[in-house]
Formats: sequence, C-alpha cells, structure tokens
Amino acid sequence: FEREREVVRNELREHDGDDRLRRQIHEEIYPAGHPYRRVDSSDTVATITYEDVCAFIVGPYRRGTVIVAISGAVDVQTVKAVVARQFTRVSAADAGVGAGRAARRAAAGHGSPARGRRRADVARDLASAADVDGGIPPARDRVGQGRR
Repeated sequence: FEREREVVRNELREHDGDDRLRRQIHEEIYPAGHPYRRVDSSDTVATITYEDVCAFIVGPYRRGTVIVAISGAVDVQTVKAVVARQFTRVSAADAGVGAGRAARRAAAGHGSPARGRRRADVARDLASAADVDGGIPPARDRVGQGRR
C-alpha cells in the first residue's frame, strides 16, 4: 500500500500546476463544501491510510455510480467500449450493487436520476488532444452523507 501511495504522490507532483482544469471542473460539478469538490495533492494523499482505502472500497465506491467525463479528439464508440470493459470487472456482489433502488437502476444502465445530471462547459487550452476526468457522484445529498 505504501509503495503505491508513493507512486500516486509522485504522479501528482509531476502534474502539479496542470490540475487547474480539473479543479475548475470539480468546482462546477460539486457544490461548495462537498468532499469530492477538491482535487487532491501529494500532501493530502500522504495522509491516506490503508484503513481509509478499505473503508472507501466497502463504503461509497460502487459499480454503477462512477462518472466518466471525456473531452477531445476521441472515437466515441471506442471510448464506450473501453469504459464498459474497465468498469465491469468488479462483480455485482463485491461492489454491493443491489442494495437499493438506485443501485439496481445503475446496474441496469439507467444511471443517476435526471435531477443529478449536470453539464459544465469549461474553455481551456489543453496540452493534449484528449483530457479525461472521473469521479464518484454524491451518495444522496450535497455532502455525501447519504441523507436527504
């Protein structure tokens, strides 16, 4: 775990300063005070423990709740195929799918309710032809606590 955490920290340090677009997107997508609004840095990742990761995997991380945002010169069908292949490796039982109506809808490919869908157009010069960002949507409320 510690070796992988350091790999992530090194990658974050390499891209430090390049995260302006990601920060702007997260500010548009998530309301103020939401835990997913921030983009982590090497310093914040250094504080993550093995127990934190385990709690996250059995907690809010669920198949069918991941948002993938892709922009740039990409082939839509290829991207859909890659995303489907990469995000269906976890079994429904391991991911906790089926625990409720929202999980069943997500597993069936219906996604989030319409009220949760948002679009934010952000103009920025990019160094590469494509930029990809992803995140896990709020559980049920604005602070990710699962309460309305």
